[in-house]
Amino acid sequence: MRLHRLDVTAFGPFAGSESVDFDVLAESGLFLLHGPTGAGKTSVLDAVCFALYGQVPGTRRTTVRLRSDHADPATVPQVRLDFSVGRRRFEVTRSPAWDRPKKRGSGTTPEQARVTVRELVDGIWEPLTARIDEAAHLLEELLGLGPEQFTKLVLLPQGEFAAFLRADAEERKALLEKLFGTDRYAALATWVRERRIDQRQRVDAVAERTRLLLARAEQAVEPLGGVPTDESTELTESTESTELTESTESTDEPTEDLADGTDAPRRRLTVLRRHAARAAEDALAHRVAAQGRLDVAQRAHTEASTLAALRHEHAALVAARDDLMSSAEEAERTRRLLRDAVRAEPVAALAAGIRDAVVRREEAAAAVARRTAVLGPVPAEAGDPAAGTHVPDVDGETLRTAADAVRQRVGELAAVAEDATALAALDAQVAAARAASAAAHTDHDRVVARHAAATAKLEALRLRLAEVTAVAAGRAQADETHRTAGQVFAAAEERDRLLATEQSLTTRVTTTTGTRNAAMKAWLDAREARLDGMAAELAAALTDDGPCPVCGSAEHPCPASPPASDAAGRSGTVTAQAEQTLHERYLAADTTLAAAAAELTGVRERLAAVAATADGRTRDAARTALREARSRLEACDAARAEAAALTTAEPVLAAEVTDLAARVAAAAAARE
Repeated sequence: MRLHRLDVTAFGPFAGSESVDFDVLAESGLFLLHGPTGAGKTSVLDAVCFALYGQVPGTRRTTVRLRSDHADPATVPQVRLDFSVGRRRFEVTRSPAWDRPKKRGSGTTPEQARVTVRELVDGIWEPLTARIDEAAHLLEELLGLGPEQFTKLVLLPQGEFAAFLRADAEERKALLEKLFGTDRYAALATWVRERRIDQRQRVDAVAERTRLLLARAEQAVEPLGGVPTDESTELTESTESTELTESTESTDEPTEDLADGTDAPRRRLTVLRRHAARAAEDALAHRVAAQGRLDVAQRAHTEASTLAALRHEHAALVAARDDLMSSAEEAERTRRLLRDAVRAEPVAALAAGIRDAVVRREEAAAAVARRTAVLGPVPAEAGDPAAGTHVPDVDGETLRTAADAVRQRVGELAAVAEDATALAALDAQVAAARAASAAAHTDHDRVVARHAAATAKLEALRLRLAEVTAVAAGRAQADETHRTAGQVFAAAEERDRLLATEQSLTTRVTTTTGTRNAAMKAWLDAREARLDGMAAELAAALTDDGPCPVCGSAEHPCPASPPASDAAGRSGTVTAQAEQTLHERYLAADTTLAAAAAELTGVRERLAAVAATADGRTRDAARTALREARSRLEACDAARAEAAALTTAEPVLAAEVTDLAARVAAAAAARE
């Protein structure tokens, strides 16, 4: 920051308006504010601090009225400061709170504090803010210092340094603490001490918690057979070491055993973990053996169930065979009856002829009887040839009995013929039934095969549907992984690019730093040379009878000489214009360096962010991970599409399996 001009009105001891042109004073490099007590030296510095921060340094900030008591009651107290920061120039105009006379009547009216901040842009003062809070924030950001830092680093409060020089050690300590605000360090020490106590309490609580957990762990391993002898010895030693640590910590004195004792709970926990791990391994071995026995038992159960089913099926087949054997015997009896009926068929025709003959005989006998009754008996003659032939006399009752017997036998033969016809029809039905049974068996086997194939296909479809559904369920995770992999790949690419940019900017900052340092050295050398030549400038302006502007003496016994020229013949005297030119070069180089450093800082911040995102992966590794993530995402999309198709096909195939099951049942019924 550089001050250019200060204007004060009705401020402090200045009743009117006063101006200080710092540019004119700074032409000589250094200037001194001097004058008798009460002349207003401190008030000039107060005005600068008030313009920048709205308050004055030291103890006067709350006990001094800022408006001049000697000013006209209607004059507005005001401070205007013109200053520059880098290449930017600002103007701050600030008025404190004061009581102005009323425009009508007597008395005063309070006026609030006011501030205006402007910036010179292209030769025009542009207003920045007129609010006190915004102005405070803006000025602190521009200067990089708050009021406390400004009054301790730039303006030393009046009277504080003199009191420091005259004070003893204790008073000097108190003054230094008051002057530089070391109370914050005392507060920091108090905080560290309280933090240490709090951490010790937390460590004690953690130790107590550790003891409880270890005790629970020891109780937990008891059902597992306890800790082996060698490990229990180690555990006992760890316990004793822990007790030693606790006693050592209670005395708050570090010992060599403390380092060993701090590992005691860890060693105890390691022993318990090792024992628990072995117990877990044994349990796992027992579980594997039990699982093996279970598998064997399950296989035996499956085989027994299969054998029982086969035995049941065998019994059913035996019963069916017995039924078939009974049917065969019945069929054989029917066949014998059929053969008897076939052999009796000619007898049936003879019986019909006999019936006709009996009927004709009875009719003939009746006719003979009628004729005998009419003609009378016929005597037998000896010479009749027919007399030698004896015809037995068969009465009608005998003939009827014989005819009835014949008719009964014919009826039996007719029934046998009907049974033979029925047997033939039954044989035809049996043959047709056997053909139908064979066809039913064939159809049943075919339908069963189709049903089994459809069921297997349905099971395979459902299994595949479950697999692709599980794959498709990871689509969201795959998408997130793909997005993260894309971010990592982009970050890896940007990291490589930023690394090259950082290297280039680092080289640029290094070069610019050298240029800035060279310009600063040239400016400081010129400033030092100009300060060294100021005595020569004053001596050159001395006259024989004129007083010295430094000491006031009219005698000038040893006036200073200008600096000698260098080896190249250049004059050692540096003008204010030359110093200003070198200073501007330095400021320009410093601005360039600040811009490059800010750009480098931004690049490094961005590089840190993208490096964290890249997670240490190279660009090739990130590209490979991105490809794998894309492949998983595509697989999830394909699985989702396949799952949709299988979901559509599953009810159709299930309906087909149901239909085939019904057909299997129908075929089984037809077969029976």
